Amino acid sequence: MRQIREILRQKWALGLSHRAVAQSLGVGLGTISSVVTRAQGAGLDWPQVQPLSDDAWEGRLYGRPEVAGQRQRPAPDCAWIHAERRRPGVTLALLHLEYLERYPDGYRYRRFCDLYRRWLGRRRLSMRQVHRAGDKCFVKAIDYPARRELDKAVIRQLATCRWIDEHQQVLVTGATGTGKSFIACALAHQASRRGFRAYYRRASRLFDDLRLARADGTYGRLLGKLARMDVLLLDDWGLAPRNSASCPGSRLETGASHRANSATG
Repeated sequence: MRQIREILRQKWALGLSHRAVAQSLGVGLGTISSVVTRAQGAGLDWPQVQPLSDDAWEGRLYGRPEVAGQRQRPAPDCAWIHAERRRPGVTLALLHLEYLERYPDGYRYRRFCDLYRRWLGRRRLSMRQVHRAGDKCFVKAIDYPARRELDKAVIRQLATCRWIDEHQQVLVTGATGTGKSFIACALAHQASRRGFRAYYRRASRLFDDLRLARADGTYGRLLGKLARMDVLLLDDWGLAPRNSASCPGSRLETGASHRANSATG
């Protein structure tokens, strides 16, 4: 129903064509034509559309016309139905029987279920969120189980970022799956919060970048980029054998005076 409102807003308030509205909302031209035709048949215009609720929309555009003297059937309490269904053994059939006991002239079972599912569909709102690797790696989020053998005092000292000012390297080692990359990213994130420039790259990917840069003539530019970083975080260091042919940048002769290498093995 919200999309119907937006279709009529773009048609009547903005004066867009059917094709422009269809491209804007990602719907077919037939849908645009059907909505506009129904709204015009109901005698609506944009000033009348704005204050209407979604339920009123459904009644005006798709509901049956009311007959004079005919009493409307009582609508089921969908919020109560939804809450009752969470109880063990409660089904829609049982809830419909309770509804008929209270309203003998109420809706039959099929219409009862349709009304509930339509209400349920309007509640399922979602928002797309993008999660990027390393964005939520914080020093405070590091766990200290016994099997990881982490020293809180060492982590707190590293969180001060003094090792960067002193041009020291940090090597994070341990068994697979113990969270080495998380710890390294958390330290790099802490450095970024302190104003340092950090750069993350898997070691194998960095070596590929260096090899390609040497081939296309951008090797010096890439080394200059690395030299401007305060923290160069190399992940998965040592997983593959390195040699001068496969890893042309293994020396990383960047000449950076303020760079610390954090490697996870």
